[in-house]
Amino acid sequence: MACQVMLAPGTLEGVSPIMRALAASVVRGLLPYPDLVRRWRVRKAARRLATREPWPTDDATTATDVARLALLRLLWLQKQTRRAVRGRHREAAALLGRSSLEACILALYCLHSPDVVARLKTEHLRASSKLLAFLDRAEVVPHEVIKEALSALGSPATGVPTIPQMAERIDTETSGSAVSELYERLYVPASTYFVHPNPASLLRHVNPDQTLTERPSDPWTRRSPVRLADACVGLVAGAIAHTDGVPNELFVAYAEAHHARTMTPMVVMTAKGLTRSRRMSQLLDAVRDALDLRRYLAGPANNDPREVREARVRAMYAKVVDPDLPPDALKPVYDYLVNRLIDDWADDKASSADVA
Repeated sequence: MACQVMLAPGTLEGVSPIMRALAASVVRGLLPYPDLVRRWRVRKAARRLATREPWPTDDATTATDVARLALLRLLWLQKQTRRAVRGRHREAAALLGRSSLEACILALYCLHSPDVVARLKTEHLRASSKLLAFLDRAEVVPHEVIKEALSALGSPATGVPTIPQMAERIDTETSGSAVSELYERLYVPASTYFVHPNPASLLRHVNPDQTLTERPSDPWTRRSPVRLADACVGLVAGAIAHTDGVPNELFVAYAEAHHARTMTPMVVMTAKGLTRSRRMSQLLDAVRDALDLRRYLAGPANNDPREVREARVRAMYAKVVDPDLPPDALKPVYDYLVNRLIDDWADDKASSADVA
């Protein structure tokens, strides 16, 4: 664990409300959320939006058609993710949840990128070339012949952008940041912990006591993957409904409810690290230290110079930083947060004085 407790700048005046909000978020993510009737309604309405029969020819396929096809896949992934969660196949559920988010981002990108069909055709050509590469290595069909055959279907010039590029394009078109936030908060950690072989995923097989285990630790809550799959269905169905000019309130409410219950793996890993590395009494001590600092900044700090206030804040952070880390491991972040907190405190006091 990089840090046991990290105080957000400018939040000391509202510790209790923030703690309540955090606790509510954790409870939402852990508890079941029975919405069987609404899920049936959402799936039935979304299935109607995904209908496009007969499927058009390549030249007649539009970006919205591709989005409908992605929605159809999302409905299937939602069902498979729920089955995996029910069977407690956690690794499979996490992979399916990540696939849902990837399909969701592509579908939303299609609705905001008219040239996506041509780009997808190009990507298909590239994929076909890679899929047939084994024929050349097996000396069945030379690579040049495969390349010539595929060239008759088009030129692989510009394919679809990467997932983060698609997320950024969607947010630019919608003047928001929600999709990039989904990518950073859920897609990246799911890829890191479950898909790619790297230190983060391999260390899941190392227990806190340094023994090895075949069964890896789980950096995600059991229900989060299916909440993510549910949210993706609602998000894409709502966007397609909006494009079609039909009511989308059912989908939007469904997406928001399930997104609010999807915990990021980083929060889960942090919570597990806290419980492993420190006893409950130590955690309570850290909370008491934070409350003492809050009381200090609310009154006595007014009469102290900045150096004294800064030393008091640094002492608080020194108690909660992981002792197993090298002394300078978090120094840049540590220094930034201390200075930011003191600066925000000074700005708040100046604003209060101006109002008075």
